[in-house]
Amino acid sequence: MRRMVLSVCFVVAAGAVYIGALYIGIGRPVEVLAQTTDTVLYEGARVIVGDGSAAIENAAILVENGKFTTIGRRGQVQAPAATRVDLTGKTVMPTFVNTHLHIGPGRGTPAFYDMQAGRQQYIEQLHALAYGGTAASTSMGWDNEAALQIRAEYLPDAARVLTSYRGAGVPLGQVKKIQDAHAAGRDTRMEEDLSDSTVWLWTKTQVEIYVQEQAYKHVDFIKMWVDDRLGTELHLSPDIYRPLIERAHQHNIPVFAHMFYQADAKDLARAGIDMLAHPVRDSLVDDEFVRIMKDHQVVQQTNFQLPWSYTMTEADAPLYWEDPLFLETSSPTAAQRYREQARTRASIVRTHEGQLDVDGRKFNQEIYSRIVSNLKKEYAAGVKIAVGTDSGGTFAPHLDMRLLVKDVGLTPMQAITVATRNAAEALDLHDLGTIQAGKDASFVVLNANPLDDIKNTAKIAAVYLKGHKVDRDMIKKTYLSKITAPRTGSTARRD
Repeated sequence: MRRMVLSVCFVVAAGAVYIGALYIGIGRPVEVLAQTTDTVLYEGARVIVGDGSAAIENAAILVENGKFTTIGRRGQVQAPAATRVDLTGKTVMPTFVNTHLHIGPGRGTPAFYDMQAGRQQYIEQLHALAYGGTAASTSMGWDNEAALQIRAEYLPDAARVLTSYRGAGVPLGQVKKIQDAHAAGRDTRMEEDLSDSTVWLWTKTQVEIYVQEQAYKHVDFIKMWVDDRLGTELHLSPDIYRPLIERAHQHNIPVFAHMFYQADAKDLARAGIDMLAHPVRDSLVDDEFVRIMKDHQVVQQTNFQLPWSYTMTEADAPLYWEDPLFLETSSPTAAQRYREQARTRASIVRTHEGQLDVDGRKFNQEIYSRIVSNLKKEYAAGVKIAVGTDSGGTFAPHLDMRLLVKDVGLTPMQAITVATRNAAEALDLHDLGTIQAGKDASFVVLNANPLDDIKNTAKIAAVYLKGHKVDRDMIKKTYLSKITAPRTGSTARRD
């Protein structure tokens, strides 16, 4: 990624004090220091560093002022004044980072237009993410001002959010969809709300204005929608997205692209896109695609659990909707809905000709099969893969890692690295992703070893963010009861 990360320190007397966030410009927070002055020595756990190296058995982790300072073997780390925490029998790993979620009020909801209600939804969902071990997540392109406010605040028990504020797309296809829906007497709220939450671009002057506005908001990245959604919209022209990428990079703003087709992905990579928000889904990627991705150092998001969910069978229940963490963090009806979907799944695929009744399971099996093959080829060739789930909320990174192991063929260690170090690096979050000296002491304590079974990443005993032990009991009582079911929809409508 092309952006430099700015950080400063603030020391008071003999101790370090966290005093919230300091603004540079509008909406862009600069953290002053971690919130804890404690020195704590965690001993006895197995430590998965997150960089793919061998786990450290019977380890010792020294945390000072919210940062990792020393990682070694038990008995080799000396800290006589430290508070000691015995983690014998546990496994410690880095917190997760999700490069692709949609957080806060969804389009088409009253809270999207109500700042206070929208703010509350961001707060609820960011706490729920922390409950499941996620330290940071993007919010990909439908945000309002509440996201900028939340980003600038310190919430000790919540994940941090990175926002693109309002994403960019092509207008004419959306206008045509609204007109066609009106003519057919269909509900147009989804299309109209998408128009409110997305900036439509069709001239280079508009691109210039849009990028300047995004830079003024100090967005973390720009999200743009490029493909035609299986013929229902128009492509975003290269004459628009190429200058958008160029101008964004001049402001040190990375750009992520929603896309579907291999041809678009190749041209986006040549144009300097920083991350593909989906794998190629129309075809199997060729050697040229892989070479372009590597040459231009483009990150590939995983983003495959939603099409997989349209292929589920009842045998997948333990992998997903019967997992205790899923049940804890989803609405009471979610598991029942997925159970019914697994039994009866048959979806409608929209095209420019209207609605076609097709075998939804077969369609999504073909999509999912291509995604898996493409991720395998990219990973084997050395393209950086990072967890980005699009849907699923709290449980999402855990399911992604399971699918990476089960279907893509990664080892548990490799899958963990994709969800931790790779994802953090993809977002320039250099203080997260691995358990190494100098980084934030953000880690997950597990009751079982995920290297034996990747499903063990969900067996969480505790979560720490910057050395602070997250109050998971409070989150469960205060926030989890308000979380709605994970977002679902046809693969043609993913974003």
